[in-house]
Amino acid sequence: GAEQTEFSFMQILRDIVHSRHLQIIVGMMVVMYLVDTLVEYQFQAMAAAGYHGDHLTAFFGQFYGIYLNGVEILFQLFLTAAIVHWFGVGGTLQIAPIAVALSSVSTIVAPGVLSASAVRLTEASTRYTLNKTGMELLYMPLPLELRNRIKAFIDICVDRLSRGIGGVLLILLTKKWLHLDVRGLSFVVAGLCIPWLLFSHLARKEYVVSIRKRLALRRLDFASTRLTV
Repeated sequence: GAEQTEFSFMQILRDIVHSRHLQIIVGMMVVMYLVDTLVEYQFQAMAAAGYHGDHLTAFFGQFYGIYLNGVEILFQLFLTAAIVHWFGVGGTLQIAPIAVALSSVSTIVAPGVLSASAVRLTEASTRYTLNKTGMELLYMPLPLELRNRIKAFIDICVDRLSRGIGGVLLILLTKKWLHLDVRGLSFVVAGLCIPWLLFSHLARKEYVVSIRKRLALRRLDFASTRLTV
């Protein structure tokens, strides 16, 4: 309900300051949204350079309607559950930054519609499948009320603020400072995948710590209940 998503801005900031688990989640989401913004720009720039008018519209429709949806369905039906089972939460979260960094090499080597589409397809498909599933599991050790607060905070604040920062970064990189082209931005994207991967690695450790803390609290609650009875 609505009461589940209500939160005080100062309250959630205090939660983040006092929780390493939340700091890792927010840090990972910020980097992820920055990468998404840059990759989307590269994709649209290359598409606009290669197609015009109705052909451009048809290209976007085919890409998002057929290719991206098709890959996402493939992941959801056949791969995501198996990958989570094999690699766990941390390993699942690490796949997206590794895949985006590797696919960005294709744009560095041969910038064009095909390479930019490959990066966008990799980034979007893993973000909506593997990364989303891994994040939901990462939220699980948190108390329900705190879980709802941090999700609302990310949806309302972190998403928009990160994309806004990404837009400013694009202006600075492509206009004001370095005048980078799509190939140059690919180096930035690959560079951002490093902290993204680091946050994913830290998430694996913090997930285990949080699970152990929660189990310990449950044992204490159970022990105190038995003593009371």
